[in-house]
Amino acid sequence: LRSQTLWHAIAYGVSEGQPATLSFARPSAPYVCTGYHLDLAEIDQEYCRANDLPVYRRMVGGGPVYLDDGQLFFQICLPAAAVPAVRMNALRMLLTPAVTAFRAVGVDAELDQDLEICLGDKKICGHGAGQIEDAVVVCGNLIERFDHERATRVLALADPDQRAETLRLMRRYVTATPSDAAAFQAAMISGYAAVLGLTPVPGELSPAERD
Repeated sequence: LRSQTLWHAIAYGVSEGQPATLSFARPSAPYVCTGYHLDLAEIDQEYCRANDLPVYRRMVGGGPVYLDDGQLFFQICLPAAAVPAVRMNALRMLLTPAVTAFRAVGVDAELDQDLEICLGDKKICGHGAGQIEDAVVVCGNLIERFDHERATRVLALADPDQRAETLRLMRRYVTATPSDAAAFQAAMISGYAAVLGLTPVPGELSPAERD
């Protein structure tokens, strides 16, 4: 819950005048998170309750995802006025530094035509984006390990054949890229600073963000 609420608090802070902020979080325990507009019926809530998997709704888009400590999450947040008005252009601007960071740790990543971060034909970084008041935020992840079985099991798929096919496709098209997380973070910091024309400095939450 803390790893989700922190970056939401940062978004409200940036909306109110705090500087553009890049943050990182690693969950201390597994959970499930779904996008702002998604129906909770897409999640197998009974399975999640039985397996102590909390379900949270984030304030950006995307579908239901399974999160655990095998994933390092990043969130880049900046004033809406600093982002291109066209969504695809904004995403390209805010995902390109992540691609650069993947390459810096030896992963030959690229942005595909749908603006997914991929390695060949495999997706290596899930992302979500949205606007919270006057701040824009894009979230993504470095997947060091990925539990395809559990990521499929949390979905509400009643048909066993559909579940099996979903698992097959997830194994085929979603892959982990074990990398040096500290080096990835450092490359992210320098990459976003360069794109935004800013000097990176360590940040602290403001009192309002903490509240």
